Amino acid sequence: MTRPRVLQSGLPERSTPGQGGFTMMEIVLTILIIGIAIPSILISFSSLSGSVIPEYTIQAAALAQQQMEAISEHTRTTIPAAGAYTCAAFQATVAEVVCSVAGFTEYSFSWVVEDVDALDPDTSNPGATFGKKVTLTVSRGGMNAINYYTLFATD
Repeated sequence: MTRPRVLQSGLPERSTPGQGGFTMMEIVLTILIIGIAIPSILISFSSLSGSVIPEYTIQAAALAQQQMEAISEHTRTTIPAAGAYTCAAFQATVAEVVCSVAGFTEYSFSWVVEDVDALDPDTSNPGATFGKKVTLTVSRGGMNAINYYTLFATD
């Protein structure tokens, strides 16, 4: 019986020279690495379908700020009476409101005006004379509507 020759590296020489290939351990490790890598890659790409929503939210916030700044010079008495308004109806009283912004026509605006009391300005109190809470709702297809608030207190 002949013993296999030991190479300088300390590993035994293959018994049949000229035959190449992978060992079972190399194949198992390769399958394991691929099995870990593929799901990681797929998970990171699966969320790309909703990646435009943050852009819509930022645009909605900028448009809302523009609308709120347009009405900021008004006083409580020049804001429409309590109620819900389409953008066009609100614009009839507050001319500075812009209902269709060039390049952003897919956004829509609606307004709610509520009378509020000084003790609880977050709660509607019909007939209260302290101030008016104005809520602007900005909406667009593909995203949830976003509400923005401002308060117009006594003159």
